[in-house]
Amino acid sequence: MDDDFLDGIDEAFQRLMKLNGNGKPNGVSSRSKEDRLVMEIVDHLRNLSRAQQEEVLKFVRSLEQQKVE
Repeated sequence: MDDDFLDGIDEAFQRLMKLNGNGKPNGVSSRSKEDRLVMEIVDHLRNLSRAQQEEVLKFVRSLEQQKVE
């Protein structure tokens, strides 16, 4: 899976979690329930084609935009 895609998904999920009050405090990493959920989601995304990965990333980013508005 493309590293840019994984970084984009991780960043998007972290921003969504922060918007919902569930983000990592001060950038401190811990194996929280949300972290495990993100890892499970990423595991399911590994079998997608590059085009499908881009579509998922676009969708996740659109969720972030909807939350901001």
